[in-house]
Amino acid sequence: MLQSSSLLCFAMVGLLGETFASPISFSAKGSISIPLQRRLGFSDLDRRIAQHQALKARYGIPLEDEDVQASRRLLRKRASSASLPIAGTDQTFYGSLTVGTPAFTYEVVLDTGSSDLVIMVPGVDRDDACVGNCVITGQLYPALNGSTSAVALNRTTNLVYGGGIAAGYLVNDTVSMGGFTSVQTIAACNNVTSLTSSSDETGLIGLAFESLSGTGSRPFMQGLYETGQLAEPLFAFAPAPLDLEDVGPYQTTVPGGFLDIGATNSSLFTGSIGYTGLTGGQGKYWEIPLDAFHVQGVDVNISTPNAVIDSGTNSLAIPTLAAEKIFAAIADSKLIAGTGGLYEYPCKTNVSLTLTFNGVQFTTAPKFFNGGVSPGRKETHCIGAVSALGGSSEEALTTYVIGTPFIMNFYSVFRFNPPSVGFAPITNSSALTSGGIPRSNGTTSANVTTTSSSNGASATARSSVSRLSARGSVLGACVGLVVTAGAFVFGA
Repeated sequence: MLQSSSLLCFAMVGLLGETFASPISFSAKGSISIPLQRRLGFSDLDRRIAQHQALKARYGIPLEDEDVQASRRLLRKRASSASLPIAGTDQTFYGSLTVGTPAFTYEVVLDTGSSDLVIMVPGVDRDDACVGNCVITGQLYPALNGSTSAVALNRTTNLVYGGGIAAGYLVNDTVSMGGFTSVQTIAACNNVTSLTSSSDETGLIGLAFESLSGTGSRPFMQGLYETGQLAEPLFAFAPAPLDLEDVGPYQTTVPGGFLDIGATNSSLFTGSIGYTGLTGGQGKYWEIPLDAFHVQGVDVNISTPNAVIDSGTNSLAIPTLAAEKIFAAIADSKLIAGTGGLYEYPCKTNVSLTLTFNGVQFTTAPKFFNGGVSPGRKETHCIGAVSALGGSSEEALTTYVIGTPFIMNFYSVFRFNPPSVGFAPITNSSALTSGGIPRSNGTTSANVTTTSSSNGASATARSSVSRLSARGSVLGACVGLVVTAGAFVFGA
């Protein structure tokens, strides 16, 4: 059964209107490039707790007594008052797509950890769908009552995606993203809880594989690959390495990066892409072997597990024993009581994580380890990006989920054939942080090199860089994103 993100919604302040540059078409390559924008916002401890519980539910990890107590705390907080906002790097990808005839645009979570397309329809409770102090104001999908291309499948659905449900009925309709179009099965849901983190978000698009789909339908990206629409069998995230500390106090809209569909763009990364084959080939998740895990240079001594690369998760969620080893290497850090697995550490401590995939080490920038100030600590301690799954179930002892605190550091490629995930350091190109149009510099090949990007992330890799092909690619073709509270939104 599909289980997708459950994100607490929180109050946003001073949001500027979205500003997109006009799409630029490169007729020679049949592609389009749209720059990203990013809107900065706030996070809080309650939101982090809810997201952590949602992650456990997503991966089938039983909740412990502490999780139940944390849930009760969240219910009391919601009933009584707003949470104290704290600045944080709450990175989650969001995107825009168009659906139906006439076509309407919807902003949806981009989630490599699930596989279904869920969009809210009229009749949904706009309060329940967005947990916290927000109300859904975004466009709702009219489905059979407004889209002439919608076809009823005469089936209902009830998807579990963490802290809530998405229940409704199934339709087929035309879906377009970044110039690519297909007929897609949509879960048109009027009973939704805890799906979005912002009032203008009205859905979720899963980017994992069909075998994970709760509706039994083929995901959008997989469909593009299998129908031969992609020049290269992949998509990739190229996030701009910016967070709250990089911008002025009143600047809420900044460039956000790019989503590439159908091709890699070598102007957006440095060195070579280090690929790792999926565990057992194409399965449910984008899951790859994790060779090693270091923090501050200390080997955590993991038992060579597999790791799911999940853009819908805002932490690195790992077994409790491994989390304890990590924070034992960070002086004056400890578990935050009543949170179900969140830790705090001294904000002044720069923490770098090094993950090894297929013999290649990838080191993160310290700023992406910081999840915001821990309440009650007078801004001396911050919430760490690593969280403990807790419990003694097999899932809790073997699951490693690598979310956006890692993905934000690298050009991350999700490749259908051969089935694999690849990483390379983000370029220091001004295109990522100025909203300029990137252009691929063609094909390169590299041996073992050590490179570093401007945000402090680094990698050592042996790989060749894919050629940007002319057929059907976006970036060579880029799809632009915007970030709401660290969440990317791209223009369709």
